[in-house]
Amino acid sequence: QALLFTTSGVLYVQGETLGAETIAPPVFLQPDKLLWIRSSHLLLHGKLELIGAEGGQAVRLEMEFNAVGWRLMDAEWRGLVGKIVDLPPLPPDALLRESEHEQELLEDLPPKFSFGLRKYGLYTGEILHGAIFQPPIWDKHWALFPKQLTANTLLALTNASVIVIDEDRALVRKSQQYGYRITRIPRHAIAGVAAADVNGLHELTFTLARAGAESERRWMLEPQTVEQWLALWETHNSPGTPPA
Repeated sequence: QALLFTTSGVLYVQGETLGAETIAPPVFLQPDKLLWIRSSHLLLHGKLELIGAEGGQAVRLEMEFNAVGWRLMDAEWRGLVGKIVDLPPLPPDALLRESEHEQELLEDLPPKFSFGLRKYGLYTGEILHGAIFQPPIWDKHWALFPKQLTANTLLALTNASVIVIDEDRALVRKSQQYGYRITRIPRHAIAGVAAADVNGLHELTFTLARAGAESERRWMLEPQTVEQWLALWETHNSPGTPPA
């Protein structure tokens, strides 16, 4: 498999898979037609997911790789993200100039997630409006073998995108999760944000539309977390609110 970054988009090509009757066709996605993207960095397991529009339909690009190789594509990935949110990425050695408000927001987060947001989210020079951290939620009906419903999750809102950083679900309460999954949704792809009650929790849904294609991203959260997010979203997305 090969992932090729070009001046006009990203091209994914796969070779023949053992036992497969056909070879998967190439996938080419343009930055201005992407609905959402995700990069996963879970120890040595890396994964890229991109959903974009092609011919008015949602097309998915999914690629797994050895996470050690992330450094080989980091600069190109940053460039792609910059095009998606219409902001040029900062040079790798650039020092972020955080406002007092942004510093306060980041200091209130768990160290792992403040570091992750700085490293994997705020390299385009975006302005951080708010960040809400959701601790893991466990199913209380299974006392001996509890099931984790959702892992540590951070929702961040900038002037250009929604960034969600979460972990893999844990098998037991005392296990420590390593790595991140970073989902980025360009704000101009968001057609709506809604919440629905699901067995005492709230499911936060982002409805996405771009270039004739539609998609959704969902996260299960505590009701108070969703309330805080919706208030943050309304504050910075209400009619007449100037971009900042």
